[in-house]
Amino acid sequence: SKALIENGPEGAWDCYMAEIGTAPIFLDDEIRFYYSGANLHHDWWMFGEQEGLDVPEARPGWNGGETALGLATLRPEGFVSRDATAREGILATPPLISDGGLLRVNAACGPKGYLDAELADADDDVVTGYERAACDTFTGDSTKRLVAWDGVRGLPREVLSRGAKLRFFSRHCSLYSFRVADA
Repeated sequence: SKALIENGPEGAWDCYMAEIGTAPIFLDDEIRFYYSGANLHHDWWMFGEQEGLDVPEARPGWNGGETALGLATLRPEGFVSRDATAREGILATPPLISDGGLLRVNAACGPKGYLDAELADADDDVVTGYERAACDTFTGDSTKRLVAWDGVRGLPREVLSRGAKLRFFSRHCSLYSFRVADA
């Protein structure tokens, strides 16, 4: 697993300690984490010197260390993603009901990456006009990409009101979230 906030490289102001003391700030275009960091271990100034710990701070040339405030950001809904790499991945939803009319995705495609979608009814029959082959393939990086089929962005509300399934097909792509909603 990967740390949410990685320590900085050796010698950086946050190479030994990074900690979050406040709640994240959720904005429309990013999630912000203000964090404190230090090139000292957590309790060096309290116990390290007294105990004679052999840590980098104790080596000759230690100048008292640095602490600072940092900013780390994530894309909206960027805590987790479903990732497809060399092999195509397929993500299928269970039936869902919505009164929305647009499909919006938060996805990032790498080089040669793509994301396609198709819509099926609750019986798993693909809805005419919303087949994967008709999907306008997404190859970029967007937190609010509207999915379209042959240029049409709207979803059939009568299908969504009775229950519909979505299927996403991707390669070299991270799908962070999707939502069926209006505007």
